Amino acid sequence: MTQLNIENIKALVEVSFVEHAHKVFGENGSIAIRSLLNTVKLFYHELDPESIDWNLTVLCDTEATPTEAALDKHGEPHTCGSVAEAADSIQNSIGYDHIYVEICRDGTLRALMRSKPVPLEELALTAVVYNFENSSEQILIGDFQNFIVKVSPILASNFAEPTNRHLDDALAHYRDRCAEHSKCKILECVWAGVDDPKLVLNNKPEHWMRDSLCQALSLMLRSASVRPEQNTDESMPVDIRIDWFGRKSTSLVEIKWLGRSLAKSRDKDSDTQTYTDYGPARARDGAGQLADYLDREEGSNPARYIVGYLVVFDARRRHVKGPNDYLTIGDATYFRGKDVVYDPDFSSIREDFANPVRFFMEPRKSLCLANTS
Repeated sequence: MTQLNIENIKALVEVSFVEHAHKVFGENGSIAIRSLLNTVKLFYHELDPESIDWNLTVLCDTEATPTEAALDKHGEPHTCGSVAEAADSIQNSIGYDHIYVEICRDGTLRALMRSKPVPLEELALTAVVYNFENSSEQILIGDFQNFIVKVSPILASNFAEPTNRHLDDALAHYRDRCAEHSKCKILECVWAGVDDPKLVLNNKPEHWMRDSLCQALSLMLRSASVRPEQNTDESMPVDIRIDWFGRKSTSLVEIKWLGRSLAKSRDKDSDTQTYTDYGPARARDGAGQLADYLDREEGSNPARYIVGYLVVFDARRRHVKGPNDYLTIGDATYFRGKDVVYDPDFSSIREDFANPVRFFMEPRKSLCLANTS
């Protein structure tokens, strides 16, 4: 996992554009570009760029005064005393495709929401301008225009610590390095059977899955607090809650497992082993449960940007009977490519519901009956 230093990235971008700003606007341009980039970074502490689905423009005009802002020519901007106030104002404005924030010399900001765009080239005649649209960022200074190259594909913006994109990357890393072959001292406890053929799970294995994933995410997500079993209200616990430092972003992770596990017999005197079997319906139930968690969380924390993740540990085996059974490779790995079909598919109808993540847990092939399908 690559650790990113946003301050260093900002400094590199600043060096790249100070010369252009000074050439066009003199010393005022140098001051303006530094103020612009600092404000953008602070702005993304309040508003996650991953949640932005509109066009954002931030500008610092070299000629405007606090009483005559550049945006006055294009509407009726309202004054905000801080970056946090401007971000709150924007979040409360629904239905605008173009939002402009002007940095004034007295430290206040002007926020203007419009349905139609203001030509960026026009603003850049007297200002240094930052524009964010569809995760693309550019700087305009006079006639100079240049897109800012992404330093990492997991970044929505070069000026913000990655949140959910970083989590996507961390989950993929955990899948490949840990979950696929149970390469974790905690996760390996989920399996039952002599010599661990990885065919049947132990009774109630979810707490090992949760603890393993929680530990891994805690190590990989350096800019977040990762906590297990957090209540979304007084009674509903979610498996893992992730709060991003210095950001109004939260991720909720709900864990489900599929496959066969040992079960405790209701008859204490019986020597017959019983099992619990879970198929795709279990994952679909988890999706509905997570959607309910998100609704409850939004009701109790409306100011936060919240995204839910359904994580499914898939230990299904075809024709399996017991933990020390013998299966063909084909039966042991039959469900490797069998994704769960969700109905409803919350990830396609809700912006706060990420695509479900499935970890297929590989069997120990050397203990299967034959290397045939």
